[in-house]
Amino acid sequence: MPAASSDPYSEKLQWMLDRAAFAEDPDVPCLKREFERPEWVEDPATRTRLREVRSDSFWLGRWAREKLGDRLAYSTVTYDWTPGPERIFPDAAPPLVYEIAVTGSEPVNPAPLGDRAKGVPVKVLYDVPYSHDQFMERRRIGHETTRKLLDTNGEGGSPETGWAVMIDVYSENGKPDPQALAQCDRLRRAYDLPVLMQFSSGRMTMDMGELDQTD
Repeated sequence: MPAASSDPYSEKLQWMLDRAAFAEDPDVPCLKREFERPEWVEDPATRTRLREVRSDSFWLGRWAREKLGDRLAYSTVTYDWTPGPERIFPDAAPPLVYEIAVTGSEPVNPAPLGDRAKGVPVKVLYDVPYSHDQFMERRRIGHETTRKLLDTNGEGGSPETGWAVMIDVYSENGKPDPQALAQCDRLRRAYDLPVLMQFSSGRMTMDMGELDQTD
């Protein structure tokens, strides 16, 4: 198995690794952590409120895409909390926030939300490592290494979904494959992005389609 490099990660990669750490198994680098969704996620009132705010803030996402262009990493409604290694989800639904993430420090001045989204704060996160387009370009570059090293079903991930590349790796029994996980450091450096692997015994019937279970 290849040894991990002793060279430090780039500042950009370390920043993203810190933010993706909550979704990674604390004992196995690059293994996607298994956790249950909290009950409040499925609460009807919570779901209705999230749907209302998303609907009445749609215009702000369009504004961000038009005005911020290639600086934009994401523009979305989310919950205002910071997950930690021991407490991924809070016990009750946190307040909603509209978050805009951009590269660079040039000020962004979005208008406040109104209608059913009134009162939801708009927060701008500056100096993120990559815009959405840059993140996708890093995925394209890193995918060549993944293609050579792993037997995969598919790949996903974006800044909005946690700053990590999500790789679905095939294994006969659906359990984590130590040989695949041993490529963690090499894959992180190839992508210059965090990498999270999940394992399944199914095969994709089409790109991004449903799994055809073979076991």
